[in-house]
Amino acid sequence: MALQSRRDADEQSWIATSRLYNWHRLFDDGIWLDGGTTSVEEVRLIQQHPWIRDPFQFSDQDDPPTEAKEKSLDRQDILKWLLECNSTE
Repeated sequence: MALQSRRDADEQSWIATSRLYNWHRLFDDGIWLDGGTTSVEEVRLIQQHPWIRDPFQFSDQDDPPTEAKEKSLDRQDILKWLLECNSTE
């Protein structure tokens, strides 16, 4: 269960990052991912990556947010999840 929760969190993070990046790309002239070590052409190639190319595209994996079913935290589950995450690194 903890591994699935981690996958879900990673997927949500990926979707949020993609949407934020694409919003800036469309409405704010882009976020240039340039650390000063590559050419402008190489940075533009990064922006052609498939997850960047189609802004705001809906898919079967992109579900609207829903209210959490549980309103309380189970500290034991959190500690167990942390141990599992740390053991895989």
